[in-house]
Amino acid sequence: MRFGKTLLAVVGAAVVLSALVGSASAGRLSLSSGTWRVTFASLTLRYLEEINAATCAITLEGSFHARSIVKRANTLFGYVTRAATGSCSLGSATLLTETLPWHVRYQSFAGTLPNITSMGIDIVGLAIRTRGINGTICLTITMTTEPLRLRLTRETVTRALLEAEAEGEVHAEVGCLSAPGRFTGRSGSVSVQGSATRITVTLI
Repeated sequence: MRFGKTLLAVVGAAVVLSALVGSASAGRLSLSSGTWRVTFASLTLRYLEEINAATCAITLEGSFHARSIVKRANTLFGYVTRAATGSCSLGSATLLTETLPWHVRYQSFAGTLPNITSMGIDIVGLAIRTRGINGTICLTITMTTEPLRLRLTRETVTRALLEAEAEGEVHAEVGCLSAPGRFTGRSGSVSVQGSATRITVTLI
């Protein structure tokens, strides 16, 4: 009886250790596509007050350098290669596409491995000119220290990326005189470029 209990304890410890080692060694994220698209029905960039804000439909598209990325903050793993502005419900905005490509940097993940619930990425180099309803024109360029940050939510069963939540604090130039601004918005979809196919993220 004592031998049986000892054997069960050893086997149990081995299983736990194996699981821990597996999680610890999973240092990369595997992506199902080499391209991506994020569509915001409304992305807001607001400075100080509501009359100096722009809320517009924005679409960002790009590519990944590889189908797998290292889970290391500030790792450059892709580019924004196309950006378009749709209709605006407040003010107006123009994306300065002549500054493309913009950098996509991995930042973090949320959840307990292997059940990742979201992935954080930064968009660096995005240049946008906004005009608030008060007529003030602001020029904003996101930087490493002040990025447009996207939190991509992930469904743990299907492993698919569902949507992107935008946030980030930036300072504008021109008419806004370095006033602090804030990005806010939630995307309608995250998909493979040119289709409605979801992108899956797997821990490897």
